[in-house]
Amino acid sequence: MNNLTMKRVSTAAELDVLRDGWDALATRSGAAVFQSWNWNRRWVSIFLEQGDAGELDVRTIFRGDDLIAILPFFVQNLAGPVGRVVQFLGHRMSYHNDVLTSPDVTASEFDEIVDLLRSSLGSREIVHLRHLHGEGQLTRRLLAGDLATRQIRRVLLQDDPERPEPEDRLGKSSRRSLKNRRNRLTREHGCQFRIRTGEELGPFFDGFLELHHRRFESIGKDSLLGENEATFLRTVIQEGFGEVVFEGLELVSGDRVVAAALLARDGAFYFNLNFGFDPEFDKYSPMVILIAETIRRGFREHGCTFYDLGPGYEKYKLAWGPIEGANYFACFGGRQPSARLLAAAYKKAFEHALPPDAERS
Repeated sequence: MNNLTMKRVSTAAELDVLRDGWDALATRSGAAVFQSWNWNRRWVSIFLEQGDAGELDVRTIFRGDDLIAILPFFVQNLAGPVGRVVQFLGHRMSYHNDVLTSPDVTASEFDEIVDLLRSSLGSREIVHLRHLHGEGQLTRRLLAGDLATRQIRRVLLQDDPERPEPEDRLGKSSRRSLKNRRNRLTREHGCQFRIRTGEELGPFFDGFLELHHRRFESIGKDSLLGENEATFLRTVIQEGFGEVVFEGLELVSGDRVVAAALLARDGAFYFNLNFGFDPEFDKYSPMVILIAETIRRGFREHGCTFYDLGPGYEKYKLAWGPIEGANYFACFGGRQPSARLLAAAYKKAFEHALPPDAERS
């Protein structure tokens, strides 16, 4: 074992002191927007400082005096005094989660980091890491130790010069349907696309959010974009940060916005963060028309290599001929027998709530 030490960051003031080290690790490791300082600091401000989601519980790992890893966690009470659950910051807002590590961290050091984490847990504490990045080194070590399990499908598109247009990715029937519905919308109402950036993102977000909730209301489901989640996204896109570019894309028919997508360009990746559409226009498939345009924009105008549809079970994502990966989850307790029993019961309950394996594969 190497001589690694763990320190805990439990206040916002301590977290702010960590910013330079966080940014340095994020840059060195090529971290995605979801692991960036700004994304996570805004999440802490809205969900922990202003809200009641839990308490800050970031762990920092040192090799001697060198900061080599940051475990961006918070802790939340589970059913009152029964237990406490350690989870990733950015909960429910990030497409994938990961720790920040120096590129020179070895496999044995990852194992030691996991061991340090487990040893630090109290008898009522459970680590529940959702949406672990399938390509992350921590995920690989957890899988090797039988501590991680497949959670959900992850769907990516990769730029393909042989299929320059989005509809080239669809099957014959879907391609014909997209063309017909787009032509019908154009004839009957008009079909144009409008990009919203910079100061326009505030007004855009208001309309986007309304369309998003109308979409879910029309199918009798609740959206995960509650008040805090909406405040978080609004804050992030309006403030902006680093090299990440946020933009909105609207599908406009006449003088009416009938669909809208919130997007982020981060290096080689173009993320479709969320969307909404007017259910009165459902017969025209505005969501499919809009997704096709976002794919075209990501590859042709931004020159991105990957278009990220995010994790999910939705069949419409598979129609575009994607690369399929997976997000994973890990659930474990401390070394005490009671902690292991509590973690096993919690994991069983979480797995029971997931869709069947056939839908997750």
